[in-house]
Amino acid sequence: MAAYNIAALQPFWAHRPLTDVRGSTCRQYLARREADGVKPSSVRRELAILSAAINYWHREHGPLNSIPVVTLPAKAQPRERWLTRSDAARLLAGALGWYCVRWTDIATRKEHHRWRRDHGAINRHAARFIVIGLYTGTRHAAILGIQWMANVSGGG
Repeated sequence: MAAYNIAALQPFWAHRPLTDVRGSTCRQYLARREADGVKPSSVRRELAILSAAINYWHREHGPLNSIPVVTLPAKAQPRERWLTRSDAARLLAGALGWYCVRWTDIATRKEHHRWRRDHGAINRHAARFIVIGLYTGTRHAAILGIQWMANVSGGG
C-alpha cells in the first residue's frame, strides 16, 4: 500500500529539495492531487508517508539540521451511514436482474410487492465485483486491478 502512495508522491516531490517541504508546498500538492480527482483523505495518507520517510531518514542516516514539518489536510468527517445487510442484498439482487414491483390494492389500501427477474438484465461481472467488495472490504480501484493469474506485477 505504501508503494502506491510513494508512486503518487514522486511526480511532485522527486526533484524538490527537502527545504521545499513546508506548508505552502504541501497545500500546492493537495491542490494538484485534488485537480486529478483524488480525495483529501488519500492525499493526507500520501503526505503522512512522506513525513514518515523524512523521519526514518533522519533516524537511520541523519541527523538533519532541521526536520521539516509536513502539513496534512484536515481529517475527513467520519461516515454517518453504512451499508446495511438488506441494502447489500438489494444491491446484489439488482446486479443479478431482480427488481421489486410494488402496487397498492385500492379496496384494502394495503401495499403489496413481488420480486421478478429480468434475465436480460443479469450482470454477473457487477455481481462478482459487489461480492468481492462486501466480503473483503476492498476499495473499488483495488478490485478492478485484481489479476487472477500469477505474474510479475501482481496476482497470486
